[in-house]
Amino acid sequence: MIKDFRKKYGFSQEELARLTGVSSSTIGYLENNKFTKRSKAKIVVENFIRAYDRRKFLVNEYSKKFHKKGGLLDFFARFWRKA
Repeated sequence: MIKDFRKKYGFSQEELARLTGVSSSTIGYLENNKFTKRSKAKIVVENFIRAYDRRKFLVNEYSKKFHKKGGLLDFFARFWRKA
């Protein structure tokens, strides 16, 4: 799941580590299933992935429906209220 997400959006292990607040070596361990239990780091990274995918979907859906100049401010006002 984590490696697929990284590849899909073009993140390096270092970038994903910086965004989630875990070390890049932890990202590597998570990608290779080196942790035997659900660690706090895994939960943090998975929650980030779900939130990122959801927001990416909302941005894409909005851009399909609204192509008006200046409508972007309105979108972000509504977008961040939902988050």
